[in-house]
Amino acid sequence: MTGRRIVIHGGFHKTGTTSAQRFIHDNGALIWPHAATVLPGRSRGPVARHAVRYSLTSAGPDMNRFRRSLADLLGGLNLGKRALLISDENFCGRMPGREGQLGYDSAPDLMAAMVRVIRRFIDKDPDLHFVFTIRDPDDWLRSTWRHNLMQTRLTLDYEDYAVVHGHAADLDRTAGVIRAAVAPYPVHVVPLEALAENPEGPAAPLLQLLGLPNDVRLKMTSAPGANPGPDPALAPRLLDLNRSGLPEEELGVQKAALRDSPSPET
Repeated sequence: MTGRRIVIHGGFHKTGTTSAQRFIHDNGALIWPHAATVLPGRSRGPVARHAVRYSLTSAGPDMNRFRRSLADLLGGLNLGKRALLISDENFCGRMPGREGQLGYDSAPDLMAAMVRVIRRFIDKDPDLHFVFTIRDPDDWLRSTWRHNLMQTRLTLDYEDYAVVHGHAADLDRTAGVIRAAVAPYPVHVVPLEALAENPEGPAAPLLQLLGLPNDVRLKMTSAPGANPGPDPALAPRLLDLNRSGLPEEELGVQKAALRDSPSPET
């Protein structure tokens, strides 16, 4: 494989993806001469929407819409000879726990579809790499539970949520299924915990694969972690609100008030 270096950061949700994307965005001027980037600000239109839809339906027409919209997006890029980074966790489908989504069963199909589109519209023999950040299964499961408590009307307590969605927390296993689906292209699996002390945070493996010069990387600035999720102490109150009979609008108001209130320690 001697073609264009392309890095696909496909997920997973709640594994530092937003922090990586913010770092890439904030340092875009330094990255631009070396690599083009497709981040959620560009992909959270039809492409991600159709990926999410396919993950909910497994319907052929939704897969076709995903492929067509991805082809349209990639076809509009001005790449020159630069590498390409694509980072959007929604390309793996809907986050488990949302809209009845149980896990990442559709992710291998979606990643394989990305390979086909890239080979047809970007480079028939790409130097293509996939990256997935993972984290401790229980930490990940609790993080998605709290996130879904805040963002949806989830009414399951953690114990019941773990029964329904516990299998999805084995992100390493899911990455292995994706690896088989996109072979022979490599899949790099990076534990989030291994990046905790890295100043580039979850963006580090992406920058490494893009081959950015060290002197360029030394000029990059870091930012605080993004999208950390609600305070764990709020979970019981969020659960009570979701189980209440409050209208949706009032429910949203009360959740926002909880989210924005200072923690007891401050």
